[in-house]
Amino acid sequence: MRKRLKLRRRFCGKRRTLMRPKGHKVPCQKASSREISAEADPDECGDPSDKRRIKAEAYRYQRGAVALIAVWGRSPCFCSPTGNCSFWLYRSEPGHFFRLLQTYMVREFGFLRSKTHGLPDLVPSSHDSAQTFPGALWKFDGSEYIAECGWQILTTYEDVPVDVIAKPIDSRVEKNTCQQKLLPQRELLRRK
Repeated sequence: MRKRLKLRRRFCGKRRTLMRPKGHKVPCQKASSREISAEADPDECGDPSDKRRIKAEAYRYQRGAVALIAVWGRSPCFCSPTGNCSFWLYRSEPGHFFRLLQTYMVREFGFLRSKTHGLPDLVPSSHDSAQTFPGALWKFDGSEYIAECGWQILTTYEDVPVDVIAKPIDSRVEKNTCQQKLLPQRELLRRK
C-alpha cells in the first residue's frame, strides 16, 4: 500500500508538467516485432533474424479507452552512432495493432496533454550534435500522425581543455515554427 501511494504521488506530480511520460515499458508484441524485423537493414546489422541485433523497447501509453504502443529501435539495425533511432507508434485494440507513425532519428519522445482527433500529441526529439537537439510536434490527423511544426534547442558549453568534460552554460530555443510553448522547463538550462 505504501509503495502504491508513493507511485501515485510521483505520477500526480508529473501530471503538472507539459510533457507526459512515454508510458510503461512493456514487452514488444510479436506482431510488431515481425514487422520491425522485416524493416531491418541487412547492410547495417548483418543477419536481421538475430534477436540481439533487432533490439527494440516498447512503451504502452493509455488514457481512458485509448492505448498506444510506442516502439523504439535500440540496436545498430535501427540507430545511428549519435543515438537517434527508428520509431513506430501503434494504436492497440483487442487483437489488432494499427501503425499510426513510422519515423527515424528519434532520441527521446513524450506525449503532451493536448489531443488531436482523440489521440495525444507526440513530441519526438533527436540529437544532431553536442550543441543542437531538434524537436517536433506530431498530431494525429484521423488516420496517422503528421509533423506540424518544429524547433531546435541550442546549448552553449564552457571552454575547457580537451580531457575535461564541458559544463553547459546556456540553452535556448531557436527556429521555432510552433505557436505554443511545447518544451518542458527542465529541457532548458537556467543561467547561473
